[in-house]
Amino acid sequence: MFAIRSFLKNIKRLSTAVPKQLWFFLAIAGLGTAAYFSLHVKIESLFGWSVIPFGLWLAITLFLLIFNRAQLLAKWRWIFAALTASSAISGMLGIFYAPVGSLNGESYGGDIGIFISRAPVEWTRFNVSILEYSTAWIRVIALLLIVFSVGFPKQAKKTSHVLVHIVSSILTVMKTATNLFYRRFNTWRYERSQVKALQRADHAAYEADQLAQSHTDTTKSEAPPIETKSIDSKPSTTDSSVESGEVIGINKTELDKFVERLPEDPATPITVAYPTPSELEAAVKEVTSPPNYSAAQKFQWQLPNPEMLAIAKPGGITKQEIEYTSLKIEESLGQFGIDV
Repeated sequence: MFAIRSFLKNIKRLSTAVPKQLWFFLAIAGLGTAAYFSLHVKIESLFGWSVIPFGLWLAITLFLLIFNRAQLLAKWRWIFAALTASSAISGMLGIFYAPVGSLNGESYGGDIGIFISRAPVEWTRFNVSILEYSTAWIRVIALLLIVFSVGFPKQAKKTSHVLVHIVSSILTVMKTATNLFYRRFNTWRYERSQVKALQRADHAAYEADQLAQSHTDTTKSEAPPIETKSIDSKPSTTDSSVESGEVIGINKTELDKFVERLPEDPATPITVAYPTPSELEAAVKEVTSPPNYSAAQKFQWQLPNPEMLAIAKPGGITKQEIEYTSLKIEESLGQFGIDV
């Protein structure tokens, strides 16, 4: 009994000597550890890695609320800025998807991070557009700007004035450049239209000159017509000395004589000669026969035993690996709302 009483007295003295702030931090650490080991699945699904900034903000706020409320009211801007910064970090983590099996949630920021960065739009890692991705980052940047404006109001005011001046200067430069470009563009269009008009006039004059030249060349190249004399094909019955061959030769015109001289003329071009039917038949007979594969068909090929295909080699896939792979496939399909 004496030992128990002395032990209790020592604990009482220790509790009196230790400041209350230390007991507060020990209680927070104990509660956080117990909550992680008992509710880690829900915490990972709801917060993800963003539980760290939210937990720090909650611990600091509770500490000021219990031990120093005046400081809490005086530093309300910092408290609100810290909460907004934690939300921005959570939204940033909610943009990135966590690998399958690493966390119980879909993203590094959990469901809260997904809500901050995406709501009310829902998109998956396999179906996301540049607009949705840019909108999520714009939300995070907007939260960071709120943190800066609330936590540092004077610096935010000066920075806003500088940004307004820079933006106005940029807009003025853009307006001046646009007006200059518009004037130069109109000048270029006018000069181009003048050049096009001169080109069209020059082309019309050239066409007229070519047409007149072609008429002149045609007139010069026209030759006088060839006078052909035809004699009556009927021979005179009174002149018995004229033979039939002489009559045919007399009736031939100059054109017929020119056609007869064409084959003998060296300047006559060589025409295309097509093969005759007899030449085609001879070419068909000379076609080589297809190769003979009878030797390959008669060869005794050694085929494997089909029963060996059903026997797995040693060291194959185990049943545990098959179940694990099946579970991962079901988790992947569950992200798309497919129940297996």
